[in-house]
Amino acid sequence: MGFMRSIWVNRLLRQLYRSLPLPWHVKQRLKGIYLRRPGAWKIRNKDGFQLDRNREALPLVAASAKQFDPGDPWVLVVDLRIPTPDQDSGSVRMLAILRLLQEMQFRITFVSDSEEYLPDYQEALEKQDIDVLHGSYSAHRHLAAVGGKYHFVLLSRPEAAFKYLPYIRACALYSQVIYDTVDLHWLRLEREIQLSNDRKLLNSITYFRHIELFNTASADLTLAITDEEKNRLLIEQPQADVAVLPNIHEIYPPKTPFAGRSGLLFIGGFWHTPNQDAVLYFIEDILPLITEKIPDLIFHVIGSNMPASVKSLHSANIEPVGFVPDVAPYFESCRVFVAPLRFGAGMKGKVGHSISHGLPVVTTRIGAEGMNLQNEEHLLIADDPQDFADAVVRLYRDEILWQRLSAGAIAHLEANYSYAAAQKRIADIFARTQNQPAQDGCTEDLGSAIPTCGGSASSCSIKAGGATG
Repeated sequence: MGFMRSIWVNRLLRQLYRSLPLPWHVKQRLKGIYLRRPGAWKIRNKDGFQLDRNREALPLVAASAKQFDPGDPWVLVVDLRIPTPDQDSGSVRMLAILRLLQEMQFRITFVSDSEEYLPDYQEALEKQDIDVLHGSYSAHRHLAAVGGKYHFVLLSRPEAAFKYLPYIRACALYSQVIYDTVDLHWLRLEREIQLSNDRKLLNSITYFRHIELFNTASADLTLAITDEEKNRLLIEQPQADVAVLPNIHEIYPPKTPFAGRSGLLFIGGFWHTPNQDAVLYFIEDILPLITEKIPDLIFHVIGSNMPASVKSLHSANIEPVGFVPDVAPYFESCRVFVAPLRFGAGMKGKVGHSISHGLPVVTTRIGAEGMNLQNEEHLLIADDPQDFADAVVRLYRDEILWQRLSAGAIAHLEANYSYAAAQKRIADIFARTQNQPAQDGCTEDLGSAIPTCGGSASSCSIKAGGATG
């Protein structure tokens, strides 16, 4: 009985949080109750659950109705920071999403939760006619003033989604809310603790699992980056609506022949723990086995925020390059890309990035996951240090194998993870999310007792999972 009551209470809280035009501080309180935070039910002052007298619910709905224009579709995109595509693969994917949305005739406001000013990257967005806001204060003021105009809100990454959801649900009443996981953080941390046995990670695992599942329950649609992570979310949240939007890659067919190439390449931002672990593991356990057979080989390591522990490893066989604005010359000059990842989640941008340039890859099962890549057909997969070293040496010396893997992987990427493939995916996602009911009437959402209505926004502005739009 207690279990069933918990299910129904959680459903009620989700519907209140997602559907009713309540002020953000009330939404925050509902969020705390849903997450069972201690003391969330307690009212510490008499105004704890009261509406702001200057922003009562019905006037807010009416104001939002006037702002909402079906013929002028706006999307609000929120991320932790402005995209830095030369530093991380998540930014490459975000820029591709923004470009795709503009091709669909959406106007875009981009919110960077970070207040750090990155002039070159911001200018790149503004040149594309994307409005840019910095920090939660600016975002809250903007939402309070014109939140009703947004048709969609895309919340990227768990921390940003968790922080902004109350304001979005309180002020962007006519928007459909899409939560983009980027990858499942709690899954990545679970894998890390299995490798490191670092018990300090337990709190982070619990935290990210709570907020990622809360975001999934609170959004109208959740984007997973792989089918595997979609299935994992649906096990935890069976009633969630989850679609897959993977990494997006431009294709750059290789120009330099096999004989004109030399050396190994790794690329990855070192703020990301799996990348630092992969490089140190490769240098310590795998590279010596390779240089026994190819003594003059050079391992090029590229990535922003490179720590001293990697920089200090410079030698005749190791070149810690650090941050490089344009990595294309390395993809054209190196012979093999290595991704010896021992933990992680989602799709590995570095693997797709290398494939997009036609540079064959040797990686682990973790590195290959999420892209339906097949060993010996698209790349080589090995988990044991000796097996990994043998695979690198074999690929480094075998031109026929090199050409076969390069061509097979590019064809696979182009069919499934190219910009052209993403165009159809994102069009389907937004069509799926957008509510298109009958022109005059209401349809009942089977997951709710609250009807979804057609017609003008002001006639029926509240529904399960978000307001009409």
